[in-house]
Amino acid sequence: MISLLDLKKTKLEGDIILYHGGLPNTITLDLIDCNHLGIQQNKRGKTYGGFYLVDESSRTWAEYYARQRNGTIHGFLIDSSSRISETNKVIDRLSQEEREGFACSFDLLKGKDLCGRIQYVLFNKSIIKNIGEDHIT
Repeated sequence: MISLLDLKKTKLEGDIILYHGGLPNTITLDLIDCNHLGIQQNKRGKTYGGFYLVDESSRTWAEYYARQRNGTIHGFLIDSSSRISETNKVIDRLSQEEREGFACSFDLLKGKDLCGRIQYVLFNKSIIKNIGEDHIT
């Protein structure tokens, strides 16, 4: 896997890099589960989940998660042709049905977490052009 610095060098105009902290060092595109059920916030009978990412404005949040887990932050190079829907709403707890609905028309949903930080939910992992990683302390 390439470094985040090398990933940034491959970025073309219009591409974006989104981040996730604390994934295994062995993560590959095949291992990303866009419908992963959340463990921390779920209650019985709920289907909250998804694969959440942050942009540069919330990168410190991803770094925090990386420090809490294994010290690894991953960057995902997202293709410029990706279909992104934006909302000012909190998107922390999207149900399986909501995620499936958005996935019919969009590759990513951009919104906010409960603290007002920008975050994205990935619906289509084929828009990921490459993955980079860095180890932080």
